[in-house]
Amino acid sequence: NTATSTVTAQVVSTLSKFNVYLMPGPDQATPAVPGWNLISTPLIPNDTAIGTVMTGLLVKGLQSIWYYNTATNTWLSYEPSSSANSLTTFETGRGYWVRMDTSKFTYDDPLATGLPQTPRPVKLTISGQVLQAGNQPPPTYAIKAGWNLIGLHNEHDTAATTALAGLTSPFGARLWASLLEYKNFVKYPTQKGESPETVLGAFSSVGVNGTMNPGKGYWLFAMAD
Repeated sequence: NTATSTVTAQVVSTLSKFNVYLMPGPDQATPAVPGWNLISTPLIPNDTAIGTVMTGLLVKGLQSIWYYNTATNTWLSYEPSSSANSLTTFETGRGYWVRMDTSKFTYDDPLATGLPQTPRPVKLTISGQVLQAGNQPPPTYAIKAGWNLIGLHNEHDTAATTALAGLTSPFGARLWASLLEYKNFVKYPTQKGESPETVLGAFSSVGVNGTMNPGKGYWLFAMAD
């Protein structure tokens, strides 16, 4: 027997939604210890109001979000329960520290002997566009001397030297000294011979020949504005 049906599909030419997966902290035995995630968005959100972007996390353990303003050397923060937040927008090109309630996560058995229980990631879906259509130019980002919280505005993994190509002098000298990422993930084996990997909270340096990834936030140390 055979059957025929018609399906209507919409094909879009670029990324319109992006998922960021948030994890708990390293100390699962102490729920009071928060879980930190350093994230960003490669999309320009359709609505940059931080409360709107984070709507899906409000019942999943979101405690607060923090952004470091290098120009003023101050932290801006957002707490869902507060009416006096200094951080009001969630924008592309920036990195944000997101603090999650460890006790809100669901845990499965360890992937291997000696590993902690396996947390199930909490998904944050951000709707937006890589670039705005029409007469809107691509966004630019001001980098100040010192530490900056940045994100990757790109749909794909990008070499650090390419993503940060604008941070060079007229003579080609690199104007950034350090790029750090915060690893908080569980990696499942996808091929024969691979082993599971669990890293729940550890800083790692991204070298000159390293790669930056969409959805991750980074600490960048610049030597000049």
